[in-house]
Amino acid sequence: MFELFRPVYYFVCFVFGYALVRFDVISLRGIVHTYSKYILITSLFSLFCIIFFDYIGRDLISFYAKDTLIPGRRFTGTFQNPYDFAFIGTLPLTYYLSRFYLNSHKVSILAILSLLVTMAFGQSKSGFVNFLLIAMLLTLFFGFFISKERLMKDWSYWIRITTVPIILISIVAGFFVFFTDEFAYLVNGLIRLSSGGDKSSQIRLEQFNNAVTLINGSGLHLAFGYGSYKSSSLMFESLYSLYIFRYGALSFIYIFSWIVLPVFFLVVLRFKTTKCKHSWLYLVLILFFISAAVAGVGNNVIDQARVPLLYFSLLGAVFSSVNVKGSNNFE
Repeated sequence: MFELFRPVYYFVCFVFGYALVRFDVISLRGIVHTYSKYILITSLFSLFCIIFFDYIGRDLISFYAKDTLIPGRRFTGTFQNPYDFAFIGTLPLTYYLSRFYLNSHKVSILAILSLLVTMAFGQSKSGFVNFLLIAMLLTLFFGFFISKERLMKDWSYWIRITTVPIILISIVAGFFVFFTDEFAYLVNGLIRLSSGGDKSSQIRLEQFNNAVTLINGSGLHLAFGYGSYKSSSLMFESLYSLYIFRYGALSFIYIFSWIVLPVFFLVVLRFKTTKCKHSWLYLVLILFFISAAVAGVGNNVIDQARVPLLYFSLLGAVFSSVNVKGSNNFE
């Protein structure tokens, strides 16, 4: 039944975000701030459950996490699947890291640490790789999304943006050295992934090949796929394998509209905006949609139960901003 309702659900989420910006209920900046704050609260809830696991944490998290994940504390707040949080957490992570780059915001440091610890306990390999990539891209391109005056005069900015990558590399190195036993699932998975022997990656590649083979069986399936086809008992963990199987050639239109097109719109909006002190938020959103493309290789991040409300409402807000008159979408 949910498969039939899924397109309606996505459309309603999209219209919700579109209407919020279109009718000036909230700005695009306000949506990013609000979503980042509430995802952070989820992270703090997860940390609370980890710290007080033997007292009340186990009982609280059992309302949200799978039973198989609880003993190893591989839970991430109200997100049932650690992979979902590893993806959706890139939004507040880039948001608070950007605020720290700008103003050395002390609260942002605590927020970043909370999100990183939550991601670490989730032990998602794709989430770990995604985080490193997004953090690197944010650091490299942040200067293109702030004013030239700040770049020329604010030396503290240059200190922060050069030291943070060093600190992150040190944290990652220390993580591998000192916490191998505590996070064996993640560490061993990353080692196998780097050597090309990761079993889960091979399974996903095999699933992709199966999806391509199946839709090539007939012209109709090649064009429109098989739909949900629940009776087949086939499983596709990657977003791309799943969409190719379900929608065939139409999957390219969906992926382009939901991931590539918003990135294009945000880049255009950035260069149309001449005077906006919050133009760095364009980069935050660009990296969020890019992270969907990266995370989608390993997991079906968009189709999960708790993600579409956040993802498609943000998508609607971005599309609405394209139609908003004036050059400033973040004030």
